[in-house]
Amino acid sequence: MINRRRAYIILALLLTLTLTDVSAQQQQQQPPSRGRSVRGHARYSSGGNVAWIIVRLLSAKNQAITVTVTNYEGEFQFGDLAETSYTIVLTAPDHQIVTERVDFNGRGAVAPKVELTLLPDTAPQRSPSRLAFTQNVPKSARDTFERAIKLGKAGRKQVANTMLQEAIRIFPDYFDAHFALGSELMKAGRMAEAIAELEQASRINPRDDRVYQTFGVILMRQAKYDVASALFAEAARLDPTEPLHPLMRATALMDYASAINPTQAETTAALAAERDMALAEAERNLITANEKSNKQLAVVHMQMARLYQRRGERGRAADELDQYLLTNPTAKDADEIRDIIKKLRLPAEGIAPASQPR
Repeated sequence: MINRRRAYIILALLLTLTLTDVSAQQQQQQPPSRGRSVRGHARYSSGGNVAWIIVRLLSAKNQAITVTVTNYEGEFQFGDLAETSYTIVLTAPDHQIVTERVDFNGRGAVAPKVELTLLPDTAPQRSPSRLAFTQNVPKSARDTFERAIKLGKAGRKQVANTMLQEAIRIFPDYFDAHFALGSELMKAGRMAEAIAELEQASRINPRDDRVYQTFGVILMRQAKYDVASALFAEAARLDPTEPLHPLMRATALMDYASAINPTQAETTAALAAERDMALAEAERNLITANEKSNKQLAVVHMQMARLYQRRGERGRAADELDQYLLTNPTAKDADEIRDIIKKLRLPAEGIAPASQPR
């Protein structure tokens, strides 16, 4: 199973998910932990559990403390807390933000379980938050950044990265330069350096969906699929018009389902339920991605076929591959896909499983 606690700690270190920053000096001045903890459960107004979604913990002064991710049952927990008052914030795509105040005064070390209910957001879809973010960038830094982008497009990646670093030297809070450099370092496999740049980008502008998407890709490469899916959900909340966000969340959840491998009889049923829920949530996000792309995103059908094949629904998988070829008739692997379709439409008995579409 995935080391969830370690993943959450990494997530808390990487992202600035609050209204105000917490400086190192402020953190050092906090009193020693007295072991307080709070746990909660999140559900949709329809009754379903809110699974694999980011939950923020803020101090009484709206300062970031930490973050976690709900599990498949919608449960979450924060521990090792030192203060007496906190605010819990839950956000999910297409739903209203939920906040809940928690006070420990007179309640000992464990607060009563917090119950959160997400209500649908009936407001019209908003423009991406990043469109409202502007910076007064010095001309020399902007010119250097623009030259770096042109060099990168021309294939001169190393020189381009050096120029991005120069743009940051001129203007240390240059969001676009930090984000571009972090993205390029990630593509080059230099994850630690990429994380450092993306953390700076998130500090400068925590409302840009692309930062969460890129962090999600990094965690996917680290096989932290549940946390990655939560990051893609946050990206979808910040830009509800982008179909790639629910598509990537679905992909992360399918990989998470594949990573669940029951090894003990007494845990098989629970793990099977978790896997089934991950696949159900993946299917819902694929449907959302298809709708947001006006049914123009061919890869949705490929991923849907992957999901149905994983469930053993061979006919539905074949139908989705047919739709993929209709949407993408010039696919390079069209002949291979047609062969898979033929195998999927054969009776399941007595034949080898078809190779999994990717």
